[in-house]
Amino acid sequence: MSIIAFYAFEVFVVLFEMFNISRLMSALPQRNRPISRALVYIVFFVALAGASMSHASPYILLMLSLAGIFIVALFGYGGSISDKVFLAFAYIAFVLISELVCYQIFSSVLSGDMAEIHEVEAARIITTLVVKLAQLFFVSVVAIVKKHSFKTSWHKIHEMVPLLICQLIIIFLALLIYMISGERQPTAETEVILSSIALMVLDIVLFWYYESIIAAGAYKQQKLAAEIQFENQVQYYTSLGEYQNKIEAMRHDMQKHLRFMKEMIDNGHTDESMRLLGEISAEFSQKQTVIYTPHPVVSAIISSALTRAEEMNIQVTLDIRVPPILNVAHIDLSILIGNIMDNALEECELLTEGTARYLDFTLVEKKSKILIKAINPRAPKPQKKKGIHHGLGLKNIQSVAEKYSGIVSIDEQEAAFSISVILFSE
Repeated sequence: MSIIAFYAFEVFVVLFEMFNISRLMSALPQRNRPISRALVYIVFFVALAGASMSHASPYILLMLSLAGIFIVALFGYGGSISDKVFLAFAYIAFVLISELVCYQIFSSVLSGDMAEIHEVEAARIITTLVVKLAQLFFVSVVAIVKKHSFKTSWHKIHEMVPLLICQLIIIFLALLIYMISGERQPTAETEVILSSIALMVLDIVLFWYYESIIAAGAYKQQKLAAEIQFENQVQYYTSLGEYQNKIEAMRHDMQKHLRFMKEMIDNGHTDESMRLLGEISAEFSQKQTVIYTPHPVVSAIISSALTRAEEMNIQVTLDIRVPPILNVAHIDLSILIGNIMDNALEECELLTEGTARYLDFTLVEKKSKILIKAINPRAPKPQKKKGIHHGLGLKNIQSVAEKYSGIVSIDEQEAAFSISVILFSE
């Protein structure tokens, strides 16, 4: 194998290694330091590529990888030191296990030992390629499990099945390339090297495309939640303006009412004045669907839900105790409160005539913890109503709760349904 081809292959292997490590680091929160993070990756790449091309021993490469991963995590990402140490050692463990397993499989297929495989250039190249492909998939799984809860992790791993199939197809292509190259040729052809590099690039593109699809789905959900939040706020401020105009008109008429009542009392028409007083009192005591809380977004979401509840004749009991500022993004509040209220109102709408319709809603912030709880009656045969915004359901409530290390608890009884969400907003 020519020296240029050797260097090219080693460089691409190290680049693929950097991609693997970046996938693993996705389990940690990113710091707002893209330049420093890029510089650390570049230094790590240069050091690892130099050691690899200078034929450093496997032990040196492992120690260099362990130190490099920890430094990348330390300077480029957030999270605890224990998490960074765990990910660094987990990666090294995956490297050792995957190489041992793959080389054992190849040695069985080739009827030789690992030393012989290292001597055959084509076999060594293809084996290295297969090892890196296996590492990439399992590293991605570890990053998902570390980042999410078990239930969400299982769902996201299930979404990666197409990627696993693609990985197996690429591994099959790598083996096919090896067989076409002539199995035990002592020198690997340039075509084998270029084909291996092409397969590595293809695998990176596949994972990048998968991440783009996931990111596009998340963006679509966030956009939909933002639209819901905007609609709630527009409705809230419209209702607030109408209510203020009504109060202003009532204040304008109040002086006339008082003068008229005084004249009736002076003229001895006490009954008529009392009847007028009752009408004025009833007008002031009419139920309003504009809720005032210290937090404007909460006010908008709750007011919008109350308007719907009033139209559906649902009795709503509120316990809102929040400060003007919450350590939760507005869009996340919209997803949580909006979906909880929507699901409760839709369940009440399915109740038969004569059945009590109610919603008990609690939103309390205390000691950096936020409790959101809703209790509503259950319909005899619940049916999922598909509205324009119903794509954001319990799965999205769970996803938002995870962002704040929260807990979602659901209690389904025969006559009532309750959901509780606790967020840790420190």
